Amino acid sequence: MTGKGRPVRRLPALAALLVSLATANIVSAQTRTSFGSLQYESPGLLVPVVFVISTREDGGEWSVGITGWTLTAESRAQLREGRKLHVFARLTPINANASNIVYEHGRRGTAGEYSALAAEGGVGVEVAHTPRWIGGYRAIVIYQRISDMPDARVSAFWRQPFAGLEVTQQYARVTADERFGSRWDGVKVLVAGRVAGGIHTWSRVQAAAGAGKRAGRFFIGGRGAVFAGASLNVASAFVLGGAWDVPAAEMLPGYRYAEVRLARAATATASVDWRIHGSWEIGMRESWLGAPDRTSHGGALQVATIWRGAAVTAGIAFPHSLPSVRGSRGTTAYASVAAAVIQR
Repeated sequence: MTGKGRPVRRLPALAALLVSLATANIVSAQTRTSFGSLQYESPGLLVPVVFVISTREDGGEWSVGITGWTLTAESRAQLREGRKLHVFARLTPINANASNIVYEHGRRGTAGEYSALAAEGGVGVEVAHTPRWIGGYRAIVIYQRISDMPDARVSAFWRQPFAGLEVTQQYARVTADERFGSRWDGVKVLVAGRVAGGIHTWSRVQAAAGAGKRAGRFFIGGRGAVFAGASLNVASAFVLGGAWDVPAAEMLPGYRYAEVRLARAATATASVDWRIHGSWEIGMRESWLGAPDRTSHGGALQVATIWRGAAVTAGIAFPHSLPSVRGSRGTTAYASVAAAVIQR
């Protein structure tokens, strides 16, 4: 995987895609699903994803894989009806938090780039409060090794591990998932927060909601999210941007991956897809970003199809506004291909 000559870290947006795949209807008891995808963004960002997800008849499951530079392993074991033990570990040996992709006022430069290794693990329970509402409650440990950082205070902030708590709440009322969970007919809501302490204390919380509806040849969707944090820095801020068609709140059509880093923000995206023939579709995306120091919006036009079982998408994304450097760059091209093999 490359990004203008340097490797790129994992993408939270793609991790969300894999969660959608793991929880979609195609995964059933005693099933092993192998998933692979490749994401591209001009001028030279490539992100491969490979995962294997296995479910057991008793409701337990495990998964291993790689997303960008991040290695992930997870296990869910049934404790009793409606409750699972969840254990996970993630390791990003280089370029954690998109440390090699840093923008200032829409321009990418090397001055703000740094080196980072990240590792985290956790254990907790997932509780099915209702058939549509699942809560996660975990103890977590987080460590980052920061070097070559222009701001020495950030390196000092992360010189020791942090321990804390993570809580997630997911609600879904969906009749159908399509294109590996990139869109759905119904409503999904996610609220996630974590607080960690060590030599400092910091916290992050985000809430996202998305809805979609098929109307004849059209599929209409809308998503919104809010992000907030305390004592965040460049290594822990929310990383926003990217036009890939994946179900993640961090995506912001019209802006490149990791183009925006903020401690507080709100986003909204509207989408329309029109099926023109067979599985071929053309789509339009409009996004909006609001933050304490900026308001901007962007858009994207794309074409998508299903080819031999693989979901293929290609498009162009463009900003409508960019603080201080409006008109300084043109469109960004993006593409993706994703496929899965199911063994029962």
